[in-house]
Amino acid sequence: RTAWRRPLQFTPAGLGDQGDLEMLSQLPQPRLMPMRRGPCGVVGLAFRRTIATGSGTELAYNEILDETGTAPGVLEAVTSAAAGVDPGLYISLFYESDCRPVILVAEGSDWVEHTRGAAGWTAEPAGLDLAALTGAAGSISPVSADVTRDGTFHVFGHSGGFLIHGSRSQDPGASWTFSALDQAPGTGVFQYRMDSTGSIHAVFEKTEYPCDPCDVTLYYGRLGPGGGWTDEVVQEGTWGPPLDLFSDSPWLLVDPSDRPMVVAHFQRRVVTGSFQSTELRAYVWEDGEGGAEGGFCAETVATESDAYQGGDGDGFTGALPVAGLDASGRVHATWLDMSIWHDATGYMNEIRGQIRHASRGTNSWSVARLGDQPGQSESPNPLVGYGAPLMVVLPDNAGVVIAAVQHTWETDSIYNSTDLPVTWVAHAFVATW
Repeated sequence: RTAWRRPLQFTPAGLGDQGDLEMLSQLPQPRLMPMRRGPCGVVGLAFRRTIATGSGTELAYNEILDETGTAPGVLEAVTSAAAGVDPGLYISLFYESDCRPVILVAEGSDWVEHTRGAAGWTAEPAGLDLAALTGAAGSISPVSADVTRDGTFHVFGHSGGFLIHGSRSQDPGASWTFSALDQAPGTGVFQYRMDSTGSIHAVFEKTEYPCDPCDVTLYYGRLGPGGGWTDEVVQEGTWGPPLDLFSDSPWLLVDPSDRPMVVAHFQRRVVTGSFQSTELRAYVWEDGEGGAEGGFCAETVATESDAYQGGDGDGFTGALPVAGLDASGRVHATWLDMSIWHDATGYMNEIRGQIRHASRGTNSWSVARLGDQPGQSESPNPLVGYGAPLMVVLPDNAGVVIAAVQHTWETDSIYNSTDLPVTWVAHAFVATW
C-alpha cells in the first residue's frame, strides 16, 4: 500500500472547551455519513467549523478530492456563523446524479436540506411532518444515513418511540418522503441500513441502565416490508466477574446479496473497569445448511496495536471502527489503536490513535498501518491521538480515503484539574494499492 497524508482546510469547532476531548476531536457523527464519494469521482466532507474565537460556528463543505480523483478541491461556507445556528454534529452528505452535493442537517422537528446551485447554497426544510406521522409533535434524533446501490438517499432517526425513515432519489431536485415505523427492539440503536428488498437492518443493545448485572450482548435485527422486527445475537456478552466480555461501537454493512456483516470493538474488561485487552472483530452472516438457521460467525481482524502502545503493552486495538464495501463486495475497515497505561494512583488512562486499515480477502484479512503516531510509551507528554475516523472506498478497488482529527494534548494524564493546551489538526489520508 502507498499512502499520503495532508492537513484538511478547516479547524474543528468547539476548541474553547476541553470537557470532552473525544467529542472535540471528531468530525460529524460517522454513521450519518458526512463524508462521501460522488458519481463523478469527487470525495467531499461536510462539517462544522469555527471562524474565529467567539464568533460561532458555520456549516462548511470541503472537496478532499476533485473530479480527477487526485487534487484537493474547493472549501466553501454553506451557512454563515452570523446566522447564530450551530449545525452540530448531525450532518449527512449526499450527491445527486449530476454530482451536486446535498447536505442534510437535523434541526428540531425536521431535517434541513442544503443544496448547491449556480447562485450558491440554499436551504429548505426536507418536509418531515412529525405530528402527521406519529400523532404528536416532537423532535428528531438522527441515528444514521445510507445510500443504497440504486443511488437512493436514506436517513434514519428516532422520535417518540418511532423509527423515522426518510428517502429520496438522487435525481436533481427530488423530494424527500418520510414514514414512521417501529424502532428496533433495543434500548440503544447504533445504526440502520436499507437493502435492495426494502428491508431495514439494525445493530443495537438491550442494556437497561442502571444495571448490575448488565446485558452487554450485541444484537442484530431485520424489519421486512410490512412485517415486524426479528433479532439475532451478534456477540454474546458476559458480565463478570472475573471479566466483562462484549463488543462495542459496531458498524453495520449489507453486502450485495443483502446479507449483514458487523465490524466491532471486542473488549475484555476487569471488574474495576480497566481493559485487559481489546481487538477488532468482524461478524459475518453464514447461512445454515440443510434448512438449519443461519447466524453470525466471528473473525478476528487485529489483536495488537502497531507501534502505538502505552505502558500496559500492545494488546489494545480496534477502537471506533468504520467499514465499507468496494465494487467487488470486498470489505474494508478502518479503526484506531489504543494506548493504555495505569498511573501511580492506579487509574487507567486511555488515548486512541494510529490509523489502521484492513481488507478482507477470500479467507483472510490484510492489515496495514496508515501514517505514524507516537503512543504513550513513546510520547508520554504530550499525548497524541485521533478522534473517530471517516472512510470512503474509491472506485475500481483503487483504495480508500480516510479523514480524522489529530489532537496533541500537553499532558501526561487524562485526569487533569485544569484545562491544558490542546492542538487540533484535521488530516486526510489517501491509501492506494
